[in-house]
Amino acid sequence: MVEISTSRAENSARHALTAYLQAENRESLWCFTDPQRRWLAEAFCAAGDELGLAPHMLVFSGRRYCSEDVHEARRILQALKETSLVLSVFSGESHDRLPYHRVLPNLRSPDSFAGTSGCIRQRYDDAALLQHLLTDPVSVQEVVNRYRGFDGKRVRLTAPGGTEITCRLTAGRVLPYEVGRGSRHAYLPPAEITFGMAAGSAEGVFVCDITAGEFAVRGKGVLDPMGLVDEPIRLTLRDGVVRDVAGGEMAARLTRHLNSVQQEVKRAVELGFGLSRGTPTGQIGPDESLQGTFHLGFGNDLFYGGDNDVPVHLDLVAAAPCISLQPCEQQQ
Repeated sequence: MVEISTSRAENSARHALTAYLQAENRESLWCFTDPQRRWLAEAFCAAGDELGLAPHMLVFSGRRYCSEDVHEARRILQALKETSLVLSVFSGESHDRLPYHRVLPNLRSPDSFAGTSGCIRQRYDDAALLQHLLTDPVSVQEVVNRYRGFDGKRVRLTAPGGTEITCRLTAGRVLPYEVGRGSRHAYLPPAEITFGMAAGSAEGVFVCDITAGEFAVRGKGVLDPMGLVDEPIRLTLRDGVVRDVAGGEMAARLTRHLNSVQQEVKRAVELGFGLSRGTPTGQIGPDESLQGTFHLGFGNDLFYGGDNDVPVHLDLVAAAPCISLQPCEQQQ
């Protein structure tokens, strides 16, 4: 495990508070956390104190909780003023034993709370998290502007690694990354601008040359962590479905996993572009969030407004996308 200095953690926390959370307009800061992420919550409280906020912290223990056990957090939230800033600072280990998300949602402000809020992403390498929190928000907006507007369009996507596909995109969505612009909530570090993909529309070749996301099955957990690719994984898509997988040992593992589940898991359902600055880690959350990358998602697409309710959502990440409208779209 990489040793994280207090000064480094506070520097990243300070940048997040000022660049993304508009902390200068707040009077108090409440951090809800667990033992694994307490170090980061303490960094946010120290940085908030420097900025003139009154810091508070509620630490849940490492025991298993039920829904009723988070009542104290709900009571605190309901009593807070509009001038309060609330942060959810939990680790990935807490998800199954602590139902904090019932009170502190990932992608929106808590119910019955009128202030501003933020969620620090849970399943994230510590060093990458601090690096990505330092991302310049101007660069994030530049990426959003570059890809916004492709909703409902048929596009061509290419990349130096060998990707060349066409597909029709459905509704796009920017995961909230800053307070302001009509939002009271930020999901940090900045994640992605993502589009659904019309069923059956993807055609061509996609080459994953950075990271293959973990292969996890709902109800069974992670079957294979995957990670940084040993060599590029080449997927051939026809009628929106993976027809062939080629590459090295990781590609062979992926083929076995895909053949062990229902056919609908092979359906291409998402195209996303990362918003944070950093370097690949082999962990899918940070890596699909990197600027200069894109990822294709396969399987479950309920989050993108689809109806493919299968027990797997697999993300594969590649470098240096180039996206353009198909000629027929340009003429319209």
